[in-house]
Amino acid sequence: MKTRKLLVSGIIAIFMALIITACSDSADSSSGSTQTAAKPAASPPGGFYPTTQTVTLTTLTEGAAIYYTLDGTEPTTASALYSSPINISETTVLNAYAVKAGMHESDVLTVNYTIIGFPLTDFDDIALYLDINTGTINNPINLPVQIDLGTMTDADSGLGNWRYLLYLIAEADEFVDIDLSACTMTGTSFNSISSSAIGRDKIVSIVLPDCITSIGNNAFGAFTNLTFISLPEGVTSIGDIAFYNCTNLALTSLPEGLTSIGVQAFRFCFNLALTSLPEGLTSIGHQAFYDCTNLALTSLPEGLTSIGNGAFRNCTNLALTSLSAGLTSIGQNTFYDCTNLALTSLPAGLTSIGNGAFYGCTNLALTSLPAGLTSIDDGAFSGCTNLALTSLPAGLTSIGTNAFWGCTNLALISLPAGLTSIGTNTFSGCTNLALTSLPAGLTSIGDEAFRNCTSLALTSLPAGITSIGTNAFWGCTNLALISLPAGLTSIGTNAFSGCTNLALTSLPAGLTSIGTNAFSGCTNLALTSLPAGLTSIGENAFRGCTNLALISLPAGLTSIGSFAFWGCTNLALVTCLAVTPPTLGTNVFNSTHASLRIEVPAGSVAAYKTATNWSAYADRIFAIE
Repeated sequence: MKTRKLLVSGIIAIFMALIITACSDSADSSSGSTQTAAKPAASPPGGFYPTTQTVTLTTLTEGAAIYYTLDGTEPTTASALYSSPINISETTVLNAYAVKAGMHESDVLTVNYTIIGFPLTDFDDIALYLDINTGTINNPINLPVQIDLGTMTDADSGLGNWRYLLYLIAEADEFVDIDLSACTMTGTSFNSISSSAIGRDKIVSIVLPDCITSIGNNAFGAFTNLTFISLPEGVTSIGDIAFYNCTNLALTSLPEGLTSIGVQAFRFCFNLALTSLPEGLTSIGHQAFYDCTNLALTSLPEGLTSIGNGAFRNCTNLALTSLSAGLTSIGQNTFYDCTNLALTSLPAGLTSIGNGAFYGCTNLALTSLPAGLTSIDDGAFSGCTNLALTSLPAGLTSIGTNAFWGCTNLALISLPAGLTSIGTNTFSGCTNLALTSLPAGLTSIGDEAFRNCTSLALTSLPAGITSIGTNAFWGCTNLALISLPAGLTSIGTNAFSGCTNLALTSLPAGLTSIGTNAFSGCTNLALTSLPAGLTSIGENAFRGCTNLALISLPAGLTSIGSFAFWGCTNLALVTCLAVTPPTLGTNVFNSTHASLRIEVPAGSVAAYKTATNWSAYADRIFAIE
């Protein structure tokens, strides 16, 4: 309950009643034998004010003179005659009455003016001032104060004074613009209050003392309605989460002397509208500007040597065209989803690019990478649909998972010679990738590594490859391999699914398993036999391979998955050398050639004809001729 505001409301009500009485007195004077002059009125009315007030006195009695005093004494005709507005610069009791010849003198008007004075130095005055004023978010109370901020550490009263000021603001429940420029300090760092402190959401703007040189960790964290803060030019550092979640902060510049910005310093400052950073800035902490969606920087300071992980993540208006020359590494998610980032080159000294560094940067238009680059981490350029690289640095030895996923304009024609592995999804969806060969030292190709690379026109794979992962070449319709590496032991699920130009005539002798859908839809596949060491064929492994005319299945084969040869419309002869019928899935030989013949060892014909699912082809099973 705001008792002081109720008191002021009562004073105003009394004042209005006096005006009505004055009007009544004037009316009565027109009908009585002796009239009474109307009591004067004062504007503005009495009350509490921070600065000098200019007071106007009026009376409803035309031609009446007004006499007044400012020392609390009763006015007489010997007192000051009112002729022009009165300046009241200190606490004053104003008494005034009206006099006109032939009329009774009016009642005395008594008005109290309390001038608090700016800046406010006493907490009682601050509380009183907040109590008698109203502030909205669009029209906040102007609150200049002069309190001792000390060193602003828990060890002294300075931080407590700042916390208590916020408490008074919270109690008043009014929005304010705070001016702290007159405050005294023995320290130079503006530090954090308790995370549970109230009143932070009532601050609309802040002016700081000029002596401040650093903004401490969490100093203004969660000041959610803070729209502006005047940072002194002497500020050199902004600490971790200093302005975290200041969602309405709309700064357009930072002090020129600033050298470092801490971890998550401006995270979630959605309205931060910086267009440049101070030239002396050397480091930007992890996630410093994460989700600052209005940040519209076009360049970074030349002296910047360190940018933390996720520093500009989701800064969708970030429009950098170049990076600082001294940068040697770009961390994880640094520019993640910066959809307006339009870099055409990277610093020459760059040696590593972290996980997700440029993920989703759809306007990134690099045509080359620095020569000294040795590693590109997971998802580094994932979804960069305008990336138009034609080559990679010769010294590159590692490309991470999803590194170039969905880079539809990537037009590489070769990969670095030192590359030994290609990870999961590394080039998946790179529809313009036009490689004709892979590095000789390559030993593994990860899951979906080249999935849907429809321009990939490889005719061979490196001899040292021992495994090809799931979906590795799925949908590579221009893949024209005529052989696979001799050391290959496994082919993963969907590895070559939909590779309609794949024209293999044999598979490596050491192959032991063929995964589900491994060659599904390979309409040019022309195999006539499968490796002797093969033990399993996955579901749909050769489904729809319409060029398969005859196939010999090895003696060691133990299982054939459902639909393995379904739709092989030219398959007319299957020779199965296994004495014991391999486990057979459903529909394995359905929709093959109308005259399909299945030949098995002479002593096993009866076993095959009665075995599960083989029995469906009993009339097609014969002894090997």
